[in-house]
Amino acid sequence: MLQEKNEEHMLKGLYLLLPSINDIMWTDNVHSFDQKDWSKSISFMYAKIQDFMKFVWTTSTDGSAKALESVYVFPGKASMAQVAKLPQTVVFTAEYDFYRPDALAIAQKLEKAGKLLDYGDYGGCDHGF
Repeated sequence: MLQEKNEEHMLKGLYLLLPSINDIMWTDNVHSFDQKDWSKSISFMYAKIQDFMKFVWTTSTDGSAKALESVYVFPGKASMAQVAKLPQTVVFTAEYDFYRPDALAIAQKLEKAGKLLDYGDYGGCDHGF
């Protein structure tokens, strides 16, 4: 929103801790990252979180394709031009966090744009470590 008003200079840094910024965690894309070391309880928890996120989606948006692509609903869908205008950013996640796919995706996008200052991935931990 600041970029739309040419005021992105007002934001000096971002610190994303376990960010949920995409639709990755409740779509088929979730299977694109490594889950081989997940226990049954972590897999079960993740499935329940996916169900919850689907519920949030259906109750908080009109469910349209336009909403699905909106950077206001899913900021991780920002274009590379928009990401390039972000400040230096730190991203932290955890090995078994249900938001890890989102964190990895935005960290890769930020790195490609030269905006990733630091990335932390806490091994052996889940959400709320």
